Amino acid sequence: MNSTPGPERVLVVSINDHFGHWGAVGLAVAGMDVSVMGARSWSATRLSRRFRSYTSCGFSALRQVDLSLLDTIDSYCATHRIDWIVPADVFSTLLIARGRSRIKSAGTYPVSEPSLIETLNDKGKFAALLKELGLPTPPTRLISSEVDPVLDSLTFPVIVKPTCEEGGHGVRRFDSRTALDATLPRLARRYGLPLLVQDFVPGIDIDLSALADHGRITAWTIQKGHPSRPDLLEFVEHPRILEIGTELIRRCKYNGIVHFDMRIDQRTGEPTVIEANPRFWSSMRHSMWMGVNFPALGLEQARGGDPSARFQPVVGLCRDPGLSLKHTFYSLVRGRWGPEGLSRASTAAWHSHVSDPLPELWRRIHCIALHRQR
Repeated sequence: MNSTPGPERVLVVSINDHFGHWGAVGLAVAGMDVSVMGARSWSATRLSRRFRSYTSCGFSALRQVDLSLLDTIDSYCATHRIDWIVPADVFSTLLIARGRSRIKSAGTYPVSEPSLIETLNDKGKFAALLKELGLPTPPTRLISSEVDPVLDSLTFPVIVKPTCEEGGHGVRRFDSRTALDATLPRLARRYGLPLLVQDFVPGIDIDLSALADHGRITAWTIQKGHPSRPDLLEFVEHPRILEIGTELIRRCKYNGIVHFDMRIDQRTGEPTVIEANPRFWSSMRHSMWMGVNFPALGLEQARGGDPSARFQPVVGLCRDPGLSLKHTFYSLVRGRWGPEGLSRASTAAWHSHVSDPLPELWRRIHCIALHRQR
């Protein structure tokens, strides 16, 4: 480990550049000296001025959870005097969980046992776990073939999704059997079988993000979408959501970072759990701007600290305003350091992009290029 004076050195590992980038940002703004190991030779994260270095380890090694990669990581940590390894996506989290005993040169971020991570990441296994624990979740079945008898028992509308994809990939709503039959072969070819099918729950999305210490929540946020602004997140307190999450984490003895997707059923007013993400998540940056820096709090916990001792729930509005060159120019001309009308958290988000603009500009250029290719 790093024995020289100065900030602790951290290596963030992730094949998902978005999760890796914002996890690394959270650690950097907390005063850590951060390096990133990602999958690709070129990425938005490489352009950031916040980090010491960016290293490519290759996509396939992490995607397959190749334990031999741990020797590469351990050697890197020894050479660069890294103090802590922080996995950001599910593949790197599983890698560390399965082989942390092979890491000799650095400490590791809190993670659960591999079998529990796999259960929470697999939507079918997670639904079965919720049912076993008696926690609310929509009726869930697995479709094992294009003529599975399960198809005859469905009540529409339903949601069909792959069992282990993330970021909403492959998630489809079907309002009729005819529509499902027409699309099912294509989904099966692209994502494989089985596919998971859940009864559609009318209502609003609401999510619980949490840091846990072997079954005890030490920090959390609850967020929901704003009814009139899809880009705006509203952070709230919701005792029933917290109660469900606390019970689930306690009974699983979960350790580390997790994000639960839930919905408030408009028919009953009750929450139901949809799926789990045992890794960093997309809106983690919004929690950071609200004042709950999950990556940094997890590292505090890894050192033996107790984040719950000073944790305070947060409420309010936050959106990611991105980086608009036009709005930046107009604001500076009018003598203001930022657009008007932003909440305190959204202003923090804007300042975050302005202070490190190249990753955001790269993402915008990349999105434009992808759009033109379609």
